[in-house]
Amino acid sequence: MLNQLSPGYLQAIKREHHTIGEKAHQLELVRREAVARNWPISLIRDTSIRLRELEQILQEHFVREEEGGFLDEAVCNSPQYAAESSRLMHEHSEILGRIREMLARSSDRLAADPSLAYPFAKSLEATLRQLLMHETRENVLLKKAFNLDSDSI
Repeated sequence: MLNQLSPGYLQAIKREHHTIGEKAHQLELVRREAVARNWPISLIRDTSIRLRELEQILQEHFVREEEGGFLDEAVCNSPQYAAESSRLMHEHSEILGRIREMLARSSDRLAADPSLAYPFAKSLEATLRQLLMHETRENVLLKKAFNLDSDSI
């Protein structure tokens, strides 16, 4: 049974979560600019590219977490967090599904039909918020399960 995460592993998790947060933040900045400029095609394409990058990062990240990653280690170390860990893992497919839905909606059709812009922007905002809240809850679980201080992750 693990009592702690190795410093290298903890740094890797921290880096991944930071990268995801940065990608989400950059996407949110593009979303805001696109809203302000009425979704020009260049920003629709930029949104699509950034969504694709985020999807790929998340897909790999979630697999690592689910297949013997830190969520499993957290439960091994602190079994009382099994239900919380399970809920977090179940959110992975929902978040990826929402990212993929946003990717499908970020097409040239968005530029051609202005009525699609507002619902798209709101959905993207909500999806990014859900992702960031999810990552925060994972960090909280890590801190609790391994008794980490708040600066550790």
